[in-house]
Amino acid sequence: MARLNKAKAAPEAATSKPNFFTKKTAPKPKAKPVAPKGVPSLSRWRVNFDKSVSGNVSGSRGFDDGEKITTSTISSGEFKPGNVVVTETGSKYFLE
Repeated sequence: MARLNKAKAAPEAATSKPNFFTKKTAPKPKAKPVAPKGVPSLSRWRVNFDKSVSGNVSGSRGFDDGEKITTSTISSGEFKPGNVVVTETGSKYFLE
């Protein structure tokens, strides 16, 4: 019976060479947060000294899309893109 000489494979990291024939895929971009249904969005927003927010509104029943508004003072929510903030009067806005 002949004995087969099986060579041990070298560790992948030690012998890996660039493979130019392998298709590399770019990482998938993170999904952009979307405003909850019925909550207007504010783009190009900034926080004012009195903790109100100014920006361009969209998706509001009371304002035209793109109209520049200033909210009343924000009572809850974090001033970060992707968050919903609530004003003292109860209005909600999604910060883009």
